[in-house]
Amino acid sequence: MKIDIIQLIDKIISSSTSDKRELLERYSRSKIKDSFLTVEEVLVMYMYYVEEKKPNEIAAILNKSRSNVYATLQRAKEKVVQAKETIKHVNAFRSAVKVKVYGGEDVDDVIKRIYNVADDKNVKLPYKSYELKDELRKLNIVDEDDTVIDDAELIILPEIGIFTAGRRIEDTS
Repeated sequence: MKIDIIQLIDKIISSSTSDKRELLERYSRSKIKDSFLTVEEVLVMYMYYVEEKKPNEIAAILNKSRSNVYATLQRAKEKVVQAKETIKHVNAFRSAVKVKVYGGEDVDDVIKRIYNVADDKNVKLPYKSYELKDELRKLNIVDEDDTVIDDAELIILPEIGIFTAGRRIEDTS
């Protein structure tokens, strides 16, 4: 059985401190619908962050060891970080800006085109023009005269990095 997170939070809020253990026991095998978190993780996080209980208090309520409560909190925090990273990557893919560059082209024209394509897609790039120019120079996409050396396709994934022809330009943010 999968439980809705809103239903679970409502049950947690409406249950007394002594009933929280029973709540965990009742739903211990349940999964949270549309979440990476378990019922135990949600319950422990709620008591820790919302009710501001100390891990030893939570342990006493749930009849768990304090180290188990710490481990549950750590596991939940790691899942949250992973979820945020996943969202960051998905958003970067959705916001990808692809621009073809041509040998002999001026780097300033390329940068204007990058920003125009981003504007057309309503994407805010986290790179300043001088950062883009420096990175294109470092990767030998443009020469010392700021001219594109060869035809290529740039793929800019905001918050991840800039890629071209199988090479990655390091993220400057």
